[in-house]
Amino acid sequence: FAAAQAGETVVMLRNVTEVVNINKTVTFDMAGFTLTGSILAPNANLTVANGTIINNDKGVSAIEINAGKLTLNAVNISSERHAVRIDGAVVATVNGGKYYSGTTGGTRHALNVSGNATVTILDGEFFGPKGTTADSGSAVNVQSGATVAISGGEFSGGKRNTLASSGTAALLLKGGKYHQGYPEQGDQFKQYCAPGYMTVKDGDWYTVVEAVAKIDEKYYATLQSAFAAAQAGETVVMLRNVTEDFAINNTAAVTFDMAGKTLTGAIMPSTANLTVKSGTIVNNNASYSAIEINSGSIVLNEDVKVSSVRHAIRIDGAVA
Repeated sequence: FAAAQAGETVVMLRNVTEVVNINKTVTFDMAGFTLTGSILAPNANLTVANGTIINNDKGVSAIEINAGKLTLNAVNISSERHAVRIDGAVVATVNGGKYYSGTTGGTRHALNVSGNATVTILDGEFFGPKGTTADSGSAVNVQSGATVAISGGEFSGGKRNTLASSGTAALLLKGGKYHQGYPEQGDQFKQYCAPGYMTVKDGDWYTVVEAVAKIDEKYYATLQSAFAAAQAGETVVMLRNVTEDFAINNTAAVTFDMAGKTLTGAIMPSTANLTVKSGTIVNNNASYSAIEINSGSIVLNEDVKVSSVRHAIRIDGAVA
């Protein structure tokens, strides 16, 4: 790395045991090999890709950077301290790989971010210290002043919390799958969801998804679940274009505000007192009409457009 010129790529040729110091713009192609040691980058524009780092020194993280830019692509890291430590004016992107925090006593995080760093996680697996002698730690820890945005990946193993933030930290979830090791704590992840996103529980795991609808400020993953929860006088608001067939079995008088969006699917045979406004329904299923009401009432505002391979609207029963 001392010989590398700005913009060049250093390619590993074999497994190496070394502490590497980097202060320049460079790409580190690990070419599938293993570095036993650490990378210390006080000020660098660094890309690390396609390899494994094993750090056995509990006094230092496997990768430490304090200024510049960091990109990690498919890097697997096991570290006796933090797997990745970002502290300072750093813009970082993580895309793939596996990141394991330390097992020795003390605070250990797979990813520990502080200063005014901005980190984007696109994918990867992050494992905190749960089940080890570490006295605290998380898969991702965001300290005051830093920002971390997560759109994908799997996160588990926090001894106390899988995700943690403090002070003015911004931790925003727009995707990803998260394990709750302490079910009695409930859903610790919904507090971090970006506007328009929500958690869906599956056992001890929570997946962050983009909501399709809301009632007031409560979000729903499906239109079916939104209408099941709707109370009299409430409005179900679509948040994005949706592909879904669903039935309404709710006699409460409810408004369906499509908000200019498109439902590709059908409102299947339903019992409802429904007002629909401001959107488009496209039904490609020949087994159903676009809207079928068997009981209740329906009002379609003039700003609703319906196209269907069967009937556009099918009213059969005691319907007003």
